[in-house]
Amino acid sequence: MERLNVSILFDGAHQEEVGTLRQVDGEIYFKYQPRFLNKKINLSPFKLKLDDSIQRCPKIPFDQLFGVFSDSLPDGWGKLIVDRHLIALNKSPERCSSLDRLSFVGKNGSGVLTYYPEETIAQNQLLSLNLSDYAQKALQILKGDNTLITDEFYSLTGTSGGARPKIQVIYNSKNGLLKSGNTCEDINESFWIIKFPSTNDLPDIAQIEYAYYLMAKDAGLEMTESKLFLGENQKQFFGTKRFDRDGNKRIHLHSLAGLLHDDFRNSTLDYGHIMDAALKLEKHKKSLENIMRIGMFNVLSANQDDHSKNFSFLMHADGSWKFAPAYDLTFSPHVYGFQTTSVASNNKNISLDHFKELGHHFQLSRTNQIWKHVQEVIQEWKHYAKIAGVSAISTKRIATHLKIN
Repeated sequence: MERLNVSILFDGAHQEEVGTLRQVDGEIYFKYQPRFLNKKINLSPFKLKLDDSIQRCPKIPFDQLFGVFSDSLPDGWGKLIVDRHLIALNKSPERCSSLDRLSFVGKNGSGVLTYYPEETIAQNQLLSLNLSDYAQKALQILKGDNTLITDEFYSLTGTSGGARPKIQVIYNSKNGLLKSGNTCEDINESFWIIKFPSTNDLPDIAQIEYAYYLMAKDAGLEMTESKLFLGENQKQFFGTKRFDRDGNKRIHLHSLAGLLHDDFRNSTLDYGHIMDAALKLEKHKKSLENIMRIGMFNVLSANQDDHSKNFSFLMHADGSWKFAPAYDLTFSPHVYGFQTTSVASNNKNISLDHFKELGHHFQLSRTNQIWKHVQEVIQEWKHYAKIAGVSAISTKRIATHLKIN
């Protein structure tokens, strides 16, 4: 692939061309369409200039892509599925450029960006899904069984991000049915992500993440609706509604990693950087307390895998930005006790004093009250664990880690 047209698809039906990605002599360049420039909407304000110049994509950290385009690509689990599916089709993943991979995404990625010409390597629609079957297949695939990556499995997972196995589905809240596809055909249907356990996860990881969701809501964090889905073998799986979709309408999604060109695997970001980005994008301070609240929740609940891909911003069709709801909140302690995203330049033994330093810098007056509220909620961990059906062993283990009697 030497050339890709980039478009936006806000309403789910009418594509509008944004610009062109072109590969020349091993370098990738991007140029906006003049007509799109008239809208004065910058899809990536920090790293992509809104002008008619030819812009060369940086070589790092996103394989010769600007972060806004890299956000369309699957990583972790999704990339594994794509690579193994390519091998099954006698194609070499190593020979696939970033433009090749964007062409596989086509119009099926997160957010509003779409890519043409689209290379379709699997496009099956499934009208009913067996969650337990897919969970078992996911574990076998992680162990190296490529024969299970059928076209239908790829169509559910091939554009997923994050490390844990997951599928993207359409859920009907009225009759409980799950199916695949790109279009909601009923007012009761919406787009969801359902996660499966990985090989090193606790057996009740779904219930643990649901308990964290309940805690986070009561601690004042904004989150999209989440629930436990019951599989055919009575196992439960954590699912959450996608916040880059509103019915068939799409919302531009940009991760913090993509916005700032941060290598999330070797990040040196601070919660202050997230708050600074929110100020510059939103032009007001409304999200700052919410970001601080998320930071406090992660610190106090031992969710230490809070890297820059786990924070995002949303942009609506009018160009206005908003900090995205919190996601990927669960018990995830670092082996050495380090918080991935620092607080006032501290990654370990983070206390209220560090958040007070951050609050002082951004002129926030409710730091003490927010800390107290989040702390009181997390002290009730056993209550939330019971509601979510977390096992006694996991409940005790997490309570010990959180220093809850």
